[in-house]
Amino acid sequence: MRRNDATPIFLGVTAAAIAFTINLSIVAVPVLVAHGFNTLTQASTLDAVIVSLCLVVLGHGGALSLKDVGIDGTVVLPPLGLTLVFALVCGATMLRTGRSLTLTETSGALKRGALTALGLILAGFGISYALMATVASLLARTPGVQPVTVSAGVSALALSVIAGAAGLMASLVRRKSGTAPRVGLLALVPEKYAAALRSIGVLVLGLFGGATVALTVWMVIRRDAIIHLHRGLEPDFFGTVALVLAALAFFPTMLVWMVAFVSAGTVTLGPHTHTSFEGSLTGVLPAFPILGAVPEPGHFSPWVWAFLLIPIFASIAAAVVLARQTRDFDVRAKVTSWLTYAIGALIVLAVLFLLGSGTIGTAQLAHVGPRLTTLVLPVALLVSVPAALIAGWSQTGLDTWVFSQFRAGRARVREGAAALRARVEEAESKDEGAERGESDAAESVADSSSEGSERSVDSGGEGIKADAVEDTLEREEKPERAVSDADEGGEAQSAPSPLRESD
Repeated sequence: MRRNDATPIFLGVTAAAIAFTINLSIVAVPVLVAHGFNTLTQASTLDAVIVSLCLVVLGHGGALSLKDVGIDGTVVLPPLGLTLVFALVCGATMLRTGRSLTLTETSGALKRGALTALGLILAGFGISYALMATVASLLARTPGVQPVTVSAGVSALALSVIAGAAGLMASLVRRKSGTAPRVGLLALVPEKYAAALRSIGVLVLGLFGGATVALTVWMVIRRDAIIHLHRGLEPDFFGTVALVLAALAFFPTMLVWMVAFVSAGTVTLGPHTHTSFEGSLTGVLPAFPILGAVPEPGHFSPWVWAFLLIPIFASIAAAVVLARQTRDFDVRAKVTSWLTYAIGALIVLAVLFLLGSGTIGTAQLAHVGPRLTTLVLPVALLVSVPAALIAGWSQTGLDTWVFSQFRAGRARVREGAAALRARVEEAESKDEGAERGESDAAESVADSSSEGSERSVDSGGEGIKADAVEDTLEREEKPERAVSDADEGGEAQSAPSPLRESD
């Protein structure tokens, strides 16, 4: 691939400018609209802009230093919903940038110099995006609120590089067409590592999927407390919209707390507080409606241990997927895949728990989120034990037999379904044929009856005509007969009598 080295860097810088502008607009527009319609506020438009920049810093995982604004200390608790939106925007921008280049041959292989171009694009994107976030943190400095510049730049760099790399890898995905093979999302990763990454994805999706269902059900149960907190704030329409948006931005953070909870960990909401399977002990919380879902202080039912089924099933599913993918690998590749899965899963979950925890000042909310020291052992057991069992089971050869039986059973089910469908279609065709025969017979009977009636009508008409002709002939014959009789009578009278002749 022959390209000037400045071209990929320029594409990366342009993509960074577009992505950062979109992310800034996502935050600034609602804040400015709410400020414009709030007639009770004493803040200026500049204050609204500064608030937007501070939210951008927090959304990227940066830190704020507060003083004399009601909270003293450092605030490091990203609203993960906003972080996820920023990551999606960065990934989508790099996806479009990668697709604007022709990086693959018709055979599906990468062109010469494609990896270099991808690296330069990603470098230009990450560095430019981090610089823009750093400038935004410098512009948001006030006497009471001062973003930590280094934290803002480093967090923005990490987010942009991870999301940008995912977007560039997604841009290489190609469907199978003709002689060209299919190119997957992990085409640039060796297969032994790609299998581990897929299994980690299954584990994370299973954990967060089950936790989402559990948290949603619990919020429905606690809806009265949430509504009570919302009504206590007495917001107007735009205040309600702002609270809903804030709740949506904070919901993924609470989802991380739920994952830590179902993994037998402890979630804290300040010093000397905890929420675990043993029970809940909470202090004074901010009047934020979504925090109404936090359980009341007290002990939980023993049935709460059933939440462990969520991580257990997710871990078993991930291990089974990895066993199926590594079935044809050699021993060294299998060991590499399983170790990569175990270590990678622990690292990914630790990073997620770190993102969902932080501090809000130095007082009652000095530590908020999962406590990592309580999660190390449970998470390690939940990941390693099913992985070890499934890996050992796969070495016995039983997995091949089980999977073959499963495939055979599935084939039998499909054959049975196909046979049943064929019988149903045959019966339907017979019913349709019988219905057609009955309808044809009915039509033929109707046709024959109509023909018979027509014939009877015709024969009746012909009989009437014959009778009329006969009557006419009889009337004509009667006068002729009368005339002939009269003639015969006259002749008899005019003839001489034989007596007279004899006389």
